[in-house]
Amino acid sequence: MIAKNIQIIEYPNGHKIAELLELSAREWNAKAAERRRAIFLDLYGFDAADDQEAREGLDKYFKGE
Repeated sequence: MIAKNIQIIEYPNGHKIAELLELSAREWNAKAAERRRAIFLDLYGFDAADDQEAREGLDKYFKGE
């Protein structure tokens, strides 16, 4: 998993640090909503990247088809 809200800085001596990106509350909430949606779809076996497939699959799942 790639964290999009964290920046990794690697120094020449091999040390790494992570720092949070400067995002507004609205941007943080939008990213959190995207992540929750991806997790939800993954629980039902759908690829979050394929939005059409996910929507159709969820409709079928909840309709009992």
